[in-house]
Amino acid sequence: MSNNFDRSDRAIHLHLLYSSTELLLKLIPLNKADFVIPRPLKNALASILLDSALARLYPNIHETIFQFVKEFGGRFETDSVTKYKEIQSLSNSFTAAIRLLRDHKALSFVPAIKLAKDGVPSLEFHKNLDFIAIVVSFCANKLPVHATEDATLEISIEVVLNLLAHGDSEISEEMYKLCHKRVITAIGTKLNTSGSGAPGSQVLFLLQSPVLIEICLHGLSNENKQIQKYSNDIMIHILKCKILVSEDIWNQVVQALIPTLPILTCFGEKNSTLGRSIISTLDPDAAKSLNIPSIEVSFYLL
Repeated sequence: MSNNFDRSDRAIHLHLLYSSTELLLKLIPLNKADFVIPRPLKNALASILLDSALARLYPNIHETIFQFVKEFGGRFETDSVTKYKEIQSLSNSFTAAIRLLRDHKALSFVPAIKLAKDGVPSLEFHKNLDFIAIVVSFCANKLPVHATEDATLEISIEVVLNLLAHGDSEISEEMYKLCHKRVITAIGTKLNTSGSGAPGSQVLFLLQSPVLIEICLHGLSNENKQIQKYSNDIMIHILKCKILVSEDIWNQVVQALIPTLPILTCFGEKNSTLGRSIISTLDPDAAKSLNIPSIEVSFYLL
């Protein structure tokens, strides 16, 4: 019974909104709205503006209200429109996340990574960690084919960085965990023979300077001990993967590592596995065999 009343009330509400906005349009020019419309009606219109369901179901009515609220002057207009844009942005993010979670099996990489980019802001609210697993799977398996497409690579790096550096520790830890799993699978002690592409290509999404800088700068010294451990293992495996990956992939490793050297040298100590790996990598003879430019090594040995 109450559901029938709710539907009836909603129908009446929508009818009144439609009639009122049509009347406002006919009686009041938009550029005069701020001077003619009384404050109680301004408050009502501003509140309706935040009704995201109305925006989705009846966009024409909502757009008319939005045009009126935009004309309200001063802080009133600024606050209302800012809140509306924030809600609209979050609503769009939820829509993108739902599409990715629902349709990922049918999506190609480019539309999927764009949905991932748009969907990241809503992750802290819905906390569906399958979203992260889908992103990592796409980046590991599909990015190598698109690695020469600068715009697509840039979006991919942005998504990976936003997940690694996410303000919610649970989300950030899950991203590090799945990246760690990919690294162990692709370039761990047991060589991955089932993965597609060149050996090591499944971690290509991590072999980008901004990503490695994020892992070294914030992962290795993270307050979350599990993230520290994942970061530590990831960097050890990357530093030691030359014999397991193709020449092209190793060249990408070197290219990505060079900007991280100022950070990595801070962890170069003999009482840890990572520290010893860093010291070994920066040894002039070893660095030469690893194709690391001698000028870079010399700079950090000074």
